[in-house]
Amino acid sequence: MIGDAAGIVKPLSGGGIYTGVISDKNAAIAIDDALKNEDYSKKSLSEYQNLWKKEIGFKLRTVAIIQKYFLSISVNDKLLNKVYEKINDKYIINKINSLGDIDYPSKVVISIILKNRLY
Repeated sequence: MIGDAAGIVKPLSGGGIYTGVISDKNAAIAIDDALKNEDYSKKSLSEYQNLWKKEIGFKLRTVAIIQKYFLSISVNDKLLNKVYEKINDKYIINKINSLGDIDYPSKVVISIILKNRLY
């Protein structure tokens, strides 16, 4: 399985187009290698998983941690209100403008969290 069907989606948005393209590309590489080598073993075909994890696995794990952070503060009204108030902070706005990327939200979120600006 590839893309959304394999659960390879962005944790924050649930989007699967970007991750689908990455997993499709890596599936094609693994299939091509298997056909060229006439090796259809589990080990050979596991190249697919190794490839996509190498390319985007760390990013997906990082964003999953960010998602857990936001879910944890969502049950604390006081903390959540504080976070929403801080979003209008000039530092936050500048970070979003300079680092914000829909495919890599972890860059901006980690930068802001590390500076303790969201709580």
